[in-house]
Amino acid sequence: MSLRLFIALWPSPSVRRSVADTTAWLRGRHQLPPARWVDAVRYHATLVFLGNFARPAPAIVEAATAALAAVELSPFVWTLDLATSFPAPRPPWVLTGRPPPALPALRQSLWQILRDSAGLPMPMRPFVPHLTIAYGRRERLPTLPVPAVHWQVDTLVLAASQPDRRDYVHLAEAGCQARNATWVTSPR
Repeated sequence: MSLRLFIALWPSPSVRRSVADTTAWLRGRHQLPPARWVDAVRYHATLVFLGNFARPAPAIVEAATAALAAVELSPFVWTLDLATSFPAPRPPWVLTGRPPPALPALRQSLWQILRDSAGLPMPMRPFVPHLTIAYGRRERLPTLPVPAVHWQVDTLVLAASQPDRRDYVHLAEAGCQARNATWVTSPR
C-alpha cells in the first residue's frame, strides 16, 4: 500500500458544487479530447506535497499537523476563471486563476515551518496554484476562460491518498483560526 501525504486548501461543499458546475459547462461547451474526470469529493488544491510512503510516516504527520497549528490563516478569496493543463504523459486538466498574494505567502509559511521543525526541503520547481478537474489521456487542454468560481479559502487539510479509497483520509484540519488545528484521524 502507498500513501501520498499532502497539505491542501480544502473547498467547502458550495465551492465543490461551483467547480462541478464549471466543469459541466466546460464539457458541454467545448469539444474536448478524452479524459478521466475527477470526482468532486477529490477536489482540493495542494500547497505542500510531503511525499509517497509505503506505510504511515508518524514523524512527517506530526510535523505537518504542528505546521497546521502554527501557520496564520486568514480567509481570502481565490477566483478560478481559467481551465488549462500541464505537460505530462497524462496531463492534468486544471482550474486556475490569478492567485491573491495570501496564497503563495501561506504556502511559503507552511514550508518554512516544515523546514525549521522537520528539516523538509522546499521543492525547487515553481508553484502554480490549481485545482485538478481531469486527467487527459494524452492531449492537453487548451487554456480557456470559464465561468468563475469564487473560492472563500478558509480550510487547510493534511490528507492522505490511498489507492483503495475514492476519497482522501483527513489526518488533520485547520480553519481560519489555524492555531486550533485538530487531529481528525490517523492513516491505516
